[in-house]
Amino acid sequence: MSREFERPGLPALSISLVEPKAPGRTVFDLVRLPRLGTVLLATLANRLGGVDAAVHIESIAPLDLEEIAKADVVGVSTTTSTAPRAYAICDEVRRLNPRAIIVLGGVHVTFQTEEALPHCDHVFIGEADETFPAFIKGLLEGSPRPPQVIGSRLRSDFSEPLAPSPVGCIDFLPDLTLIKGWQRMRIAPVVTSRSCPFSCTFCSVIEMFGQRMRYAGIDSVRANLLQLHELGFRRVFFFDDNFAVDVRRTEHLLAMIRDLPFKLRWSAQVRANTFAQHPGLAKNMASAGCRIVYVGIESAEPRSLLAFRKKAQLPEMAKGLRNLRRAGIMVHGMFVAGSSCDDAASIRLSLRFAKKQKLSTVQFMVLTPLPGTQDADRLARSGRVFDDDWSHYDAHHTVHHPEGMSARLLEEATLQAMRRFYSARRIVLPLLDVFHPRRAFASVYLRAFGWRYIRLAIHELRPYTRALPAQVQPL
Repeated sequence: MSREFERPGLPALSISLVEPKAPGRTVFDLVRLPRLGTVLLATLANRLGGVDAAVHIESIAPLDLEEIAKADVVGVSTTTSTAPRAYAICDEVRRLNPRAIIVLGGVHVTFQTEEALPHCDHVFIGEADETFPAFIKGLLEGSPRPPQVIGSRLRSDFSEPLAPSPVGCIDFLPDLTLIKGWQRMRIAPVVTSRSCPFSCTFCSVIEMFGQRMRYAGIDSVRANLLQLHELGFRRVFFFDDNFAVDVRRTEHLLAMIRDLPFKLRWSAQVRANTFAQHPGLAKNMASAGCRIVYVGIESAEPRSLLAFRKKAQLPEMAKGLRNLRRAGIMVHGMFVAGSSCDDAASIRLSLRFAKKQKLSTVQFMVLTPLPGTQDADRLARSGRVFDDDWSHYDAHHTVHHPEGMSARLLEEATLQAMRRFYSARRIVLPLLDVFHPRRAFASVYLRAFGWRYIRLAIHELRPYTRALPAQVQPL
């Protein structure tokens, strides 16, 4: 239940926003790269005046819960795999400081609101760019406290059309110096757009942000990059779900980046077929400093692409990947195994595709029924989800019965695909690329990391894998 807020004698409203670390081993262990939600909200809150907001990212620096609990307002961000940790943080803060106002937000609690309420005073649903600053302003002004649930979903079920996001402007410059230990970061996160025009069944992006694209102005992005350069950052990662969704705008961004008074090295998430439809885009990105792109290929099985509603043809994606490779850009290919059409042969087919396309690095993930996704809805209605431990929802643990194979076989085949791609012999293969030596040496380094990562992951997952059902479950 919400309580009355009192702040006797304090000169400023103190806020601690927390992003818990994902459980287990992740491919992002190589870099410290936080999401920008908590940083953005802290920046917006500080702009109100009379506020002292700080951000605590557990993957960057260990959390000091006693220090965090001293704040007047403690907000914790959630993804599905970090939800148990987020709830534990809230409960510990409540024990340490019963007077603190505790709020939860993020993609997981947007779709699991009732589950989150016992751990906090308020749950923020959806984008909080407007609702969180309004909440803080109300506390400063002594306004009546809002209800426990703040905000709303863009639709209540998949039979309804998506409502547009209530957040229109995203021209904000997040202040990374609000992050405790930000100096440990080597790559700065930047967002130039939000939303996605596509509707892949395993993804909750459009359920959280809508399908209407929103863009930061080119001048705003330039100011952000200049600010980051002054802080000492020389590399950035564009967090956009699809950096090149609007090719014409992307070309304007690239021209701005090339005109910066310094050399910028950057990476981004893109769709492969874009570079088949616009063959010159890859060279323009490379000339503007792009070094690596993260591409959701999902599968080399055409039926699985249809099941995922990928809206991309395999030959077109292959052509786009070749254009990226010829431009000297490294490609990290991301695959999802476990669609309604998949079996072990489908996973092997995707592995052969990854090798044939000479991808620099890959990531084979198990289809995970994340709350808010169409696949979660489908698998829950069919009774195929057998594991409700959110910490296992990390795309490495199999938590449902797939249609075309056993849960254990899905887990084993996915891990083996990663192990075979990162074999010892394949680590040094990129050195044969004499035309792009910089890319070759970087690929060798990343593959060496992948070789060690997947072997440790297989070892750590072995007890879970062995306990998985070994029989195919019929519909």
